[in-house]
Order: sequence, then structure tokens, then C-alpha cells
Amino acid sequence: MKSIKISHIFFILIFCIACQKKTDTPGNIVQNNRLDSLGLVSIYNQTGGDDWAYNTNWLTKAPIDQWYGVEVENGRVVSIILIDNALNNVLNFPGGDTLSNLQELYLFNNILDGFNIPANSLNNLRKLNLYYNQLTSFLLPSNSLNSLTSLNISNNSLTSFIIQSNSLNNLVFLDLAGNNIASQGTFVFGNDPVNTVKQIILTGNNYYVDGRLALEAQFPNATFQW
Repeated sequence: MKSIKISHIFFILIFCIACQKKTDTPGNIVQNNRLDSLGLVSIYNQTGGDDWAYNTNWLTKAPIDQWYGVEVENGRVVSIILIDNALNNVLNFPGGDTLSNLQELYLFNNILDGFNIPANSLNNLRKLNLYYNQLTSFLLPSNSLNSLTSLNISNNSLTSFIIQSNSLNNLVFLDLAGNNIASQGTFVFGNDPVNTVKQIILTGNNYYVDGRLALEAQFPNATFQW
């Protein structure tokens, strides 16, 4: 009888452990970590990773927090810093749950000629810096980058900057200096008015008076640097 009770208790313990595994977050973390690593591989392959200035541990068996420029917290990638690193070509950023916990993305001083983000993505990203690349346009689809507070795309070759509705809902700082945005028609911000933005830098974009007035009306709380 005693052995039966012990067996019964052992069965219950095994059952509880199995249930715990189904709901435990570490399993989800492992899955998301795998998705993040696939996203990093995609970035590497799209931007000529073999020719980067620094690519230590990328595409190796080393943990992704040991890949050059990558920071991880609680098993998720939160920061990618690849400054002055010879990234080139067009970067189509992964969407969905891939790199969905990313908070900082610094890709400035590279030679990217395109940067695209899927709709409904990167909504934990807070800082995006793409200055000194070779971008000619920036199109942000709906429902994206809604935690972003700082966006710097200065000193590229932009002729258009288009933000579709319900994106950049918490933006505070925008730097587009040193581009070729020359008229109101090439600057489209889906939300109107935009009350969160406090500073916009548009130096060197040849804005005329009518274009300036329209932007000042759309961003009533912002100070402008023309």
C-alpha cells in the first residue's frame, strides 16, 4: 500500500512538472531567441556581412550576445549597434516576432541605399539612427515604430519622407538635415496634428515659406531648425 502511495505521488509530481513546462516562459524565450538569431542572420546576409569592418562571432555557434554590436537582455535582442561598419545594399528589416524586443538600432556611417520596415513591427524600438548612409526615400507603413522617440536620418539623399497613419505615435525628436526634401509634397506624416514632436531639424532641405508654414501647423509643439 505504501509503495502504491509513493507511486501515486511520483505520478502527480511528474504531471505538475509537465504542466509547468507548457506554461513556463523560458521555452518562449528560447523560441524568441531563435527568431532573433534568424533576424540577425538576415541582416548579415542582406548587408554584405562578410565584408563588414567588424563581424566578430556573427554566424558562428557563439551565443548571440557575443556577436559584435548585439546586446541581449532576458534572452532577447534589445540593441544593435553597427556604426561605421560598411553595411551596404538595401536592408528589408525582419517583421513579426523577429527582433520584436529591439529598443535601439544604430546603423549610421554606413552605405545603405535602402531601409524598409514591415507594417505592425518594431513597436518596442525607441531610438533609430540611420544618418550618413545613402538612403533616397523613407517610407514607414501603418502601425509601426510606436515607441520610437528619436529618429535621425540626416545626411542621406532623401527626396521623400512618408509616414503612414498610426505610426511614430510617440516621436519627440526628428532629424532630417542634409537631405533633398524640397517641398511639402515629399514630406507626408499620416497623423495630423502631431503633438508629441518637440524638435525637427530640416537644415539644408531648401524649404520655402509655404512649406514651412504647413509643417509648423502640423507640428504645433515643435521647434524647427531650418
